[in-house]
Amino acid sequence: MWAKPKSSGFTIVELLIVIVVIGILAAVTIVAYNGIQGRAQAAAVSSALEQTTKKLSLYMVDNAAYPPDLATAGINNTGGTSYQYSVNNAVSPQTYCVTATDGSTSYKASSVAPAPTSGGCPGHGVGGGGAVTNLAINPSAATNATYWSNNIGGTTLIRDSLTTRPGSLSSGSIETTFSVGSTASTQLWDGTTTPEVPVTPGDIITISAWVKSSVAGRILQIGDRWRDSSNVQLSVSNGPNITTSTSWTQVSFTAQTPVGTAFDHISFYFAGTSGDSWWLDDVMVTKGSTAYNYADGNSPNWVWNGTPNNSTSTGPAL
Repeated sequence: MWAKPKSSGFTIVELLIVIVVIGILAAVTIVAYNGIQGRAQAAAVSSALEQTTKKLSLYMVDNAAYPPDLATAGINNTGGTSYQYSVNNAVSPQTYCVTATDGSTSYKASSVAPAPTSGGCPGHGVGGGGAVTNLAINPSAATNATYWSNNIGGTTLIRDSLTTRPGSLSSGSIETTFSVGSTASTQLWDGTTTPEVPVTPGDIITISAWVKSSVAGRILQIGDRWRDSSNVQLSVSNGPNITTSTSWTQVSFTAQTPVGTAFDHISFYFAGTSGDSWWLDDVMVTKGSTAYNYADGNSPNWVWNGTPNNSTSTGPAL
C-alpha cells in the first residue's frame, strides 16, 4: 500500500511570520529613508542659507544697505528650497532675517546670527506652512479700546482690564453693558475710512473671537460690513445666531468681500436686557476659510506689522 506523500507547502503560521518580518523590514526601511531625507533637506537648506548670507553681506558692502527683497541680490527660490525675508534698513545697524524651507524643514539666519539654525524668523511660516496674518487691528484690547466703538444707544463700551480670557496674551477685553433693554452693536471700527480690517474685493474672510456674557442664553451674531473709499456701506453679511455662555467660548464666521470694497469692519450684535454685560476678546481675522487659533504680535514668533497692539500682525499658525 502506497504511503500518502507529505505536503511541502508553508503552514499558515509560517506565512504569518514571513508577513510580519516583511512588515518590520519595510517599517525600518521607511524610517531610515525618512531620516536620510530629513538630513539631506537640512543640509540643503543650511548650505543655501550660508550662500544667502554671503550674498546679503556683499550687497551691504556695495550699497550700504540690505536689499529690499532677495531677488534684488540675485537670490531666488531654487529646487525644493523657498525663502522668506524680512529687512529693516531704517535702524542702525540695519537688520535682516531669512527663513529657508525645504519640505517640512526650516532654517533661519540673520544679520545678528548669520550661522543657520533650525526654525524660522519671527513673522515667517515654518515647516512648509505659510505665514498667517491677523488682519484685526487692536484685536485683544491689550492696552486700550482704540478702534472699538458702539453705535447703539442704551449701552456702554469700555476696556475691561480685569476680565480676560484664560490664556489670552493681554490683560484686557472689550465689555459692553446695557443700561436699558436693547441690542448692542460692538464694532471693530472707528467710524472713519481707516481700514481696521484691510481687505480687497473677492477675499474670503474668516472671523473668530472669544465671547462670554453675564447671563447665559443671550443671542450673539457676528456681522461683516463692507464700505467703499467714501465710507458708504456697500453690503452686510451676518453669521448665524449664537447662544452665549457665562464661560469663554470661541465663535467664528466666514464671508466673501464684494466688488467695490475699500475696507471692512466687523460687528458683534448682542441681544440683552438692562444690567446685562458681555465681553469680547482675542479677535482673529484671516484671509481664507480656515479658523486659526488666536495669535497676534505678542505671540511666539509673531510680529506686529506696525504699532504694537494697534496694527495687523503676522506669524506661523499656532
